[in-house]
Amino acid sequence: MMCAAMLSLASCSSDDDNEYQPAHRSVIFNGVKLVLTDEDGNNLGGQTEMFSSLRIYGNLSKQYVPTERRTEDGITYIKFNADLPDERDIKYNKDKHTGTGTSTMTITANGKTAHLTFAFETTDNSNGEPMFGGNAIHIKGAKLGNEVISNKEDGDIVVVLIVDEDRISLSDEVPIPE
Repeated sequence: MMCAAMLSLASCSSDDDNEYQPAHRSVIFNGVKLVLTDEDGNNLGGQTEMFSSLRIYGNLSKQYVPTERRTEDGITYIKFNADLPDERDIKYNKDKHTGTGTSTMTITANGKTAHLTFAFETTDNSNGEPMFGGNAIHIKGAKLGNEVISNKEDGDIVVVLIVDEDRISLSDEVPIPE
């Protein structure tokens, strides 16, 4: 009887095994500058109605992330930090110097929903690259459906979403203020 009870306890897994374990590094670049436009390229980020309808949910962290409306170089965008990939899901190269992982954010705006997936890369400083810390993680790109963009900056990724009557789609063009 005692053996059966111990065997039963040993086979149970705790809820901690399934909890989100963000891939923390000494240097983290997970910032997103989200630009919302209509079909004609008009920036919607400054509209109070659009901003108040916006919800960004981290599918891994299982929580809504804080957002902040900012204007830079005449472009209004929404700033937030994407969930980091789960440490257990990162795929490393043979020598473990670099790895890749993803996280998905659910974005709701004006009653429409989109699932935006971010691709991350981790690196360590053993290959001689200068870094502020021992290792880093940064966003390499984003994907929505079949549309993909690359991060063209060393810091925050700029993501332009088109919110039209039917759906939210990804654009690879950043609006230029007139």
